[in-house]
Amino acid sequence: MLPSLAVAYVVYGLFLACVEFFAAPAVASALIRPSDLLAQLCFTPLLAGLSIWIAILISTRSNDIRVAQQFSSLASLPSIAVTTLVGFSIIKVSLVAGLVAAAALLLLNRIGWRFASAMFDREQLIVGTR
Repeated sequence: MLPSLAVAYVVYGLFLACVEFFAAPAVASALIRPSDLLAQLCFTPLLAGLSIWIAILISTRSNDIRVAQQFSSLASLPSIAVTTLVGFSIIKVSLVAGLVAAAALLLLNRIGWRFASAMFDREQLIVGTR
C-alpha cells in the first residue's frame, strides 16, 4: 500500500506544482482548494486499502493470476466511477457526505481486512494446490 500511496501523492504534488507554475492565477485558484487537498490526503489511503483487500480476496479464490488481476480491475470500477462523478461535479459532495463516505470506507476496510486475512493461506500459495 505504501508504494501506491507514494506514487499517488507524488503525482498529485506534480499536478499541483504544474498548475501553480503554468496556469493562469484564476485557474490555479480554482483548481487548488484546501478541501480538495484534504480529500486527496484522506481518501487516497482508504481507496488504496479497499482495492488491495478486494484484490487479495479475489486472488485467494482464483487459480490463475491473470484471472485474478482482471477480476480485481473489474472490482475497482465502482470506486473509479464514483470518484469520476465527484470530479466532474455530477455528484455534489458536502462535508457531511464526505465524512459519511470516509466512515463507510473505514468500516469496509476493517471488515474487508478481517475477511482477507482469514481467507489468506500462505501454504496454499507456496504449494499451489487446493
